[in-house]
Amino acid sequence: MCTAQTGGGAATHSGTEYQNRVAAWFAVRILAETASTVPFDYPSTTTIDFLRCETLEPVDDSLIGVSTTGHIFLQAKHRISLGTTLDSELASVMDQFVRQFHAHPAIDQTALWKRPLDKNLDRLILATTSRSSAAIRQVIPTILGRIRSLSPQQRLDTAAVNEDEQEALKVLKQHTKASWNALKGVDPTDEEITQLLSLIRVLTLDVDPAETHEREAKDLLRQSVLKTPSDTDTAYSRLVAACATFAANRTGANRAELQAILVNAGIDIEGVNSFQADIQKLQEASVTNLQALSGLSEVRLSPTAVLKIARDSTSALKEAVERESLVVVGQPGAGKTGALYDLANGLAAIGDVLVFGVDHFEAKSLASLRIELGCTHDVLQVLGNWPGLRPGFLIIDALDAARTDLGAKTFRELIAAVLALNGRWRVIPSIRKYDLRHSSELKSLFVGAPHSTFHDPEFGRVKHIEIPVLSDAELTEVGRQSPELGGIVAGASPALKQLLRIPFNLRLCAEMLGAGAAATAISPVKTQIDLLNLYWRERVLRSDQQGDARESVLRTATSKMVEGRTLRIPRSVVAADPSASTPLHQILSSQLLIEWQQSPRSAADRYILAYSHHILYDYAISRLLLRGPLSDVLSWLETQPDLMLAIRPSLMFHYQHLWTLEETRDSFWEYVFSFFKSNTLPDIGKIIGPLVAAQLSSDIQDFQPLINAMRDNNSPNHEASKEAFRHLLGAAHSENSTGAKPLVGENAPPWAELLKEVASI
Repeated sequence: MCTAQTGGGAATHSGTEYQNRVAAWFAVRILAETASTVPFDYPSTTTIDFLRCETLEPVDDSLIGVSTTGHIFLQAKHRISLGTTLDSELASVMDQFVRQFHAHPAIDQTALWKRPLDKNLDRLILATTSRSSAAIRQVIPTILGRIRSLSPQQRLDTAAVNEDEQEALKVLKQHTKASWNALKGVDPTDEEITQLLSLIRVLTLDVDPAETHEREAKDLLRQSVLKTPSDTDTAYSRLVAACATFAANRTGANRAELQAILVNAGIDIEGVNSFQADIQKLQEASVTNLQALSGLSEVRLSPTAVLKIARDSTSALKEAVERESLVVVGQPGAGKTGALYDLANGLAAIGDVLVFGVDHFEAKSLASLRIELGCTHDVLQVLGNWPGLRPGFLIIDALDAARTDLGAKTFRELIAAVLALNGRWRVIPSIRKYDLRHSSELKSLFVGAPHSTFHDPEFGRVKHIEIPVLSDAELTEVGRQSPELGGIVAGASPALKQLLRIPFNLRLCAEMLGAGAAATAISPVKTQIDLLNLYWRERVLRSDQQGDARESVLRTATSKMVEGRTLRIPRSVVAADPSASTPLHQILSSQLLIEWQQSPRSAADRYILAYSHHILYDYAISRLLLRGPLSDVLSWLETQPDLMLAIRPSLMFHYQHLWTLEETRDSFWEYVFSFFKSNTLPDIGKIIGPLVAAQLSSDIQDFQPLINAMRDNNSPNHEASKEAFRHLLGAAHSENSTGAKPLVGENAPPWAELLKEVASI
């Protein structure tokens, strides 16, 4: 409270209350930001950004920071007159102004305002009411205005043009000289007095209850800050009380802290005015991204027949994210995207929801992401200036869909920054298990206990929820909604039934059935690569002798996507050759490639093409670009080190393909050895082969090429085989920890036999 003698005498109760109300008047303008104008001759774009009360500065009532990097030093006097004596209120105010003028002769890095005052940036303010004398409220402001416009050749006294003004200027000079001499031991020159007076403004503020400027402040709150106008009186009272607390504690607040004071009091507020347009941009982008996910939340049997499965894991996900941020994890095609779509729709009733699909952005940096979104401010700034009583949910779909290191890094940086805000925003990214396994950064950001029911044991120290494969009950629901698809599930071999537990695979089967494929063609399928090969034969190769033409179009499209590290390309890339028209039309008709739609409700963009699903894109790369001579593939990958991240899922498919080529697995292991012998390829690409071997092996003969190379010290693959063996053991341990492949038991690969063979080497 204002009890020190610094200001020339103890403040009365009304003076203290007035001081707090003046501070609250400024607090409202901080909250209103660009919706309010700043007085004191600042540029029109200036905003007030923070305030401090009862500071240790000579002008101690309030210190106010503005966006021009300037500072306002304010003294509040409920009533003041043109006192001529040295113990008058005016003498006290001028003494504080003089001492503030001299307080910081050099820059002090401990605080932004500790520097010489600058008339272009800084102000010394006397705030008072209409109860003060006309000399204070009218005459002195007129004189000060003229002083600021004096040319260097004009004398200070010319600023006063009548008797009242001359008397007021005389008093100002008298008090200035007395304080200056007491502080510096010499009288100031007229030039020095002019410099001081040029900084001074008088502000008439009637902010007592129900007075003009209190009503003005409340109107500003109501119109520009609060979501509920009926909260106005409560909000203003809260700000006055907060300013009293600031004064008692010699503290203050910036915009975010003032917002928090209101939100914590249960008062809902709008986003900061200058961020409103960007908030709308994020909301619009989110709607577009969310609608683009809708097709992956269902299984479409025909244009009119849609199968929708209510999943227990999705309900558990909603309950979990209402409490905390977490990662959504699962194997490829398990339904993570569909779960996030349902989650976003379910959360809309309880909070603000933003959905970003990683594949919708190049996002080479946070600045690049801002430009792609069409925002003026960075996403983090927008979220930080978007307060509210309700929680906020930032859903980021398919982190693994980032096709460049820079894109992945951008979204990891965004996640880390939003989590660091520690505010109302929860962050919910989704990622494949493999990618989470190899992302120490993401795991460290979400350290904590996983969901009690839906979790992956491998990530026991990561806050996550696993979207599992479909349960027996969920597969039964498939049969209830679609007898035809249910018939395939019911008659499926154990291997095929396990595949059909993955929603993506179920969706492929539904598409093939809808296109006329026989159930008998699907029944022999045993592996993911079998299913994708069948899908390719049914949808691309067909039996019309035009498969080569369709593959040629797809090869061109896929090559350009990989080359540009993007999931979308201009139609002109493949349509430049007129002969491509028919096969392109057939591919689009089969829904392998699609014309890009920003949302299901918007018109398709004929001139932008994309794959209908990430997995189909990954498979197309493996089939069309990797099934060439090993030397060509190695050369391609070695000349573009970042390519490995972009096509890692495709290499998984390619290794699965190589595994099926020969029972001897010679081609498979030759690939593995060649990768390990490369001095250029990154490790993340080298370990894929051993991982696939750990997943697919069932007989000791599967490892024979590896064993032979380890035994033969003269083999060109000897050293590479030892490296591959070490990574194979790591992959086996990982598969065991997840429960996918046990180390021992009936369904375990022949690990004991392999170790016995290697031990004898």
